[in-house]
Amino acid sequence: MQKTLSRSTVLLLPLLVACSPNPSAEEVIDKTTPAICAKGRECYGEEKYLQAYPGGDDDCIKRTKDGVKEKRKEDLDNPSVCTDEEVDKCITDLKAAQCKEGGLPDVPCKC
Repeated sequence: MQKTLSRSTVLLLPLLVACSPNPSAEEVIDKTTPAICAKGRECYGEEKYLQAYPGGDDDCIKRTKDGVKEKRKEDLDNPSVCTDEEVDKCITDLKAAQCKEGGLPDVPCKC
């Protein structure tokens, strides 16, 4: 019985995770980082952006994801506080936000 229960749990776990209403924190990081880097390029200008990320967008995306994932490694599998739709709206709002003088706009959501 114990082996059957454990085996059933292992088989059902991916289905339970797939049914979670919100993406994982790691999925949110993966989805939002390109928009954050694009906004950084816009707000800081090409020259400063390329000084910080000589490899361009790919460099920014990789380094930003790696940094956030390292700081939040215990939380990566946890569900985000936002749904996929809220994450998408956050990205849209970030893209539309005005740059602050000398920097990025405030994050338009809690995701």
